[in-house]
Amino acid sequence: SSAEAQMWFDRGFTWLFGYNFEEAIKCFDRSLAHDSKLAMAYWGLGYARGHNYNYPMWIDKDGAHHAAQEGLKLANNPSVKLTSVEKDLIQALVHRYETNMYNPEKHPSEAQKQLKRLQEAFVAQMEIVYSKHSDDPDVAAIYAESMMNLKPWRLWETEGNSTQPPKMTLKIVAVLEKHLKTHPDHAGLCHLYIHAMELSPFPEKALPQADRLVEGKGLVPGSGHLLHMASHIDMWLGDYHRAIVANALAFEADEKYVAMTKHDDGFYLLYRVHNLHFLVWAAMFDGQYELAIKHAREINKRLPLKVIKQFPAFSEGYAIVSWMVLMRFGKWEIILKEPLPTSPSDWPCVTSAAHLTRAVAYASLGRVREAQEEQKLFLASLEKPELRGRTVHNNVVYDPDGDCGILNVGKSLLEGEILYRKGDTERAFVALRRAVKLDDGLNYDEPWGWMQPARHALGALLTEAKQHSEAELVFQEDLK
Repeated sequence: SSAEAQMWFDRGFTWLFGYNFEEAIKCFDRSLAHDSKLAMAYWGLGYARGHNYNYPMWIDKDGAHHAAQEGLKLANNPSVKLTSVEKDLIQALVHRYETNMYNPEKHPSEAQKQLKRLQEAFVAQMEIVYSKHSDDPDVAAIYAESMMNLKPWRLWETEGNSTQPPKMTLKIVAVLEKHLKTHPDHAGLCHLYIHAMELSPFPEKALPQADRLVEGKGLVPGSGHLLHMASHIDMWLGDYHRAIVANALAFEADEKYVAMTKHDDGFYLLYRVHNLHFLVWAAMFDGQYELAIKHAREINKRLPLKVIKQFPAFSEGYAIVSWMVLMRFGKWEIILKEPLPTSPSDWPCVTSAAHLTRAVAYASLGRVREAQEEQKLFLASLEKPELRGRTVHNNVVYDPDGDCGILNVGKSLLEGEILYRKGDTERAFVALRRAVKLDDGLNYDEPWGWMQPARHALGALLTEAKQHSEAELVFQEDLK
């Protein structure tokens, strides 16, 4: 009933596809301020407060359920005019939530089971909606994303003894490709297709969508995340320069967004950090130290202690990136001059990464005794309870009960570096091969959890030890 309500709804809908859910919520709220009976604005609030491909748990479970129910009330009100597709979307969203939802922090196992059941119900409902509105690109995007959220970051993992891609993944790709033919500039379709194809055997198929998101001023110039998304394909294709450019544009867009909105915290801060993280990763692969360390320092500026305390599990791990850059480029003397955290309990990831990197620096400089002393500090830091549960996106920083953590890789790599400098090359290479195995075993992530391939260290020391045949095999394997 209001042009202003429509404008704010359109903005919120676009932010949904750019994964800035907090800004989307603000837009949908402003839309309702202009038209309290805009049922689709409640749909937007319910959708934005749920889970997504990057965060497989409810952002605001109670708020999501309430908004979905409010939308349903309006949809069932005869005085509220809705199109068929709007009514169907609202009715489908109701199945994504229920009255009593588990707190994922207090009951993680129960919450995961409940989430899976509800998401499967939502997929079933969206399949019905899509069957009725199969020419609608927005419906197609929501339907595809609903399926993707069942297996985030694992779409191309084979099932059982099969060597074929899962049928659901092929369905996702088919839906997205069908609608991209007729709506090539749909930001949501482009975004989701990149995620769908980046882990496939042929990521280059999504290059046209990457181009559309980033070329010119960008398809959605104000969305840092959408500008950044092109780099998910660029990195796979070895176009490190354009990955740097895409994330530099994203960084610039995010800075303008913060200046305009004053929204400098919350979940979207982690997306802004992710763009910087990606830029650093691309610069590391491109051999650009100055660019990498500059933007690694920018990450640290955006992670003051107040942010760490707000999201301790999800944020502090990103603060180790500057240490990874210094180690990647062999800046041993700079590493030894870097300040250590004054409050290790607040910065357990950084403290451990600092001791690890310092120990590698000492070993590389031939100062073995000091490397061993620093190694003791590193191993002691891994036992701190504050370190448990901290992650960098898809990987835990350290896994004390197994071998699936980022610093588990570093632990074996450091052991190999020290043994090599002590002249025990046989045991050194055993440790370094173990580091490679641990590196390969990390959950897939972009950027990779261990940002520099462990094979680089193994191959370099094999070369130094004149074991050229194995070194060549190691480097060839790394190139795969």
